[in-house]
Amino acid sequence: MSWAHTAREKQLAPVGFYKPETYCVKVHDTFHQYALRMAARCIGKDMDVPEFFLFCVRYVVDHHRELKRFRKVFGKGVKDIKAAAAAPVDDEVSPLVLAETVRDRRRKEAFDRFARWAESALFEGEPLKVAEVSLLTE
Repeated sequence: MSWAHTAREKQLAPVGFYKPETYCVKVHDTFHQYALRMAARCIGKDMDVPEFFLFCVRYVVDHHRELKRFRKVFGKGVKDIKAAAAAPVDDEVSPLVLAETVRDRRRKEAFDRFARWAESALFEGEPLKVAEVSLLTE
């Protein structure tokens, strides 16, 4: 794996790990297919329909009123995961353990903590408290 490839993966997955997943969407009606292609072209000159779908999803997540709590929870998760990866690793690095390995492990642990916490914060309707946020940084 080259440095350019690793940099591209970091760009595509700045918080989590690069692990592409494909979602299939069928659009049966030719009129809707045409409408989607034209909407994609109106938004971006080189945008195709799959990119348009991703653009729409990002827009809904960023702006929909019912996803306000989701944005708060995931914003805190992003902050904690990035903080875990950015923390100094000098005491854990040795000739046999690379700094990037330590950062990846910390990022994965922070993501796992966040995933456990986010389930209860989103679906059980618990209020977001400062004490809960500190669970992510432990």
